Amino acid sequence: MDTDSGPQKNVGLSPERWQEYRVLFRKLGLTDGFARHKDTPSAVFFYVQCEGSAIDGDCKGLAYSDKPLAPTKNSLDSMPPDGTFFEPLSPNWYLFRWVS
Repeated sequence: MDTDSGPQKNVGLSPERWQEYRVLFRKLGLTDGFARHKDTPSAVFFYVQCEGSAIDGDCKGLAYSDKPLAPTKNSLDSMPPDGTFFEPLSPNWYLFRWVS
C-alpha cells in the first residue's frame, strides 16, 4: 500500500489491517510483499526474494492456493525456463519460482 507519494487509497484494506500485515511480514522476513495473479486466481503469492527487474527477474517465495497449482517440479533449485513453477510443500502450500 505504501508508494513514494504516500499510502494508496481504496485498495480494500484498512490502515489498521495493513499495519497488521506489515508486522507479520517483518516477523516472517517477507520483504518483497504479496500478490495475486490473473492466471492463478486461487493463489496468494508471498515473495521472499526477488532479483533483477520486471523484464528480467527471478523471484522465489511461498504460495497458498485452495486449488492445485501447476506446473510442479520436484525442485526449484536449477534455473527453470521463463514462467512460474511450483514445488508442493503440504496441502495448499507451495514454494514458487518465477523467472522472466
